[in-house]
Amino acid sequence: MGYKEHFHFPKGWKIVLKNFNLEFVKPSRTSREVLTNRQVLYLTILAEDGSIAAISECAPIPGLSVESWMEVNQELDSFFQNEDWYLADTNALSSCVRFAIESLLASLKAQNPYTPFCLNTLPICINGLVWMNQVQAMFNEAIAKWESGFKCIKFKVGALAFDDEREMLKDFRSRVGREVTIRLDANGAWTEEEASEKLKQLQFLGIHSIEQPIKKGNWEAMARLAQISPIPIALDEELIGCPFNEMEYLLDVIKPQFLVLKPSLHGGFSQCDDWIRKAEERQIGWWVTSALESNIGLNAIFRWLQKYPVSLPQGLGTGGLYTNNWKSSLKIDGDHIMESQSQNWQAPW
Repeated sequence: MGYKEHFHFPKGWKIVLKNFNLEFVKPSRTSREVLTNRQVLYLTILAEDGSIAAISECAPIPGLSVESWMEVNQELDSFFQNEDWYLADTNALSSCVRFAIESLLASLKAQNPYTPFCLNTLPICINGLVWMNQVQAMFNEAIAKWESGFKCIKFKVGALAFDDEREMLKDFRSRVGREVTIRLDANGAWTEEEASEKLKQLQFLGIHSIEQPIKKGNWEAMARLAQISPIPIALDEELIGCPFNEMEYLLDVIKPQFLVLKPSLHGGFSQCDDWIRKAEERQIGWWVTSALESNIGLNAIFRWLQKYPVSLPQGLGTGGLYTNNWKSSLKIDGDHIMESQSQNWQAPW
């Protein structure tokens, strides 16, 4: 079921959709592309006095999200044409739109628009993310994150020469010892044969897991890797666009060790609830990762996660990706994201 609340929408309140362009602090490289900016659509409900009564964000990732910007705009136009949109079922919505509507409704029914899903929060342990770069720059960034307190470091791999990536990871492991957890994310960069060989070479470095070693859609190949890999396999892109009636089949065929859940890409909050339930029924581990959201979306994910007794470090962002992000009450202390009572929300425009 989607997140919906049965109440009367106050007269005089209005919905405003605002396009905004987020600028990366520095170009962010993955095995697919280099990102310099990110378009986002903020869904805002304004009270009669013009104050924000609710807010969320919607932003498909070109080349990764199933839905396009054109489809998103058409879907939102159609959805909000219904006067009783806040009572509508969100199950038929595309992933990033469902994410936006569910968090908008949670924001609307909260005591404060910036406290969707829950009022009180606990700190959540997160991993430090090392973006794709030249190997020395990646090594330096990983060391900096370790020195700042992160005990779980995630590296994006697959875009550089494998020998260079392996040696960089070897040097990092040698420097930090075995107390630090290393996660890898290949973003589907390798073939099955390449993945099989590379994972054998990496197993001695004590790697916790590798996300999406091969492209999505190759279930049989991924299942073979999950069965023989010396490094646990985590599914990420594989879950994008998966219909509700195929979720259990996907898990039963591939039998991964972990799921990496991104609410804006994997069916919104309610479908991620379903992914978690189905994973736990099969003793599959999981953690949640943000997907380039601004602090508005990051805050919604952080608060939604509060209902789960998470034990593994989560993949939530630090709010430092963009030069023009929202000022928020979120802060990073060591390797934990938490709420600061001394910081207030402020729009970047």
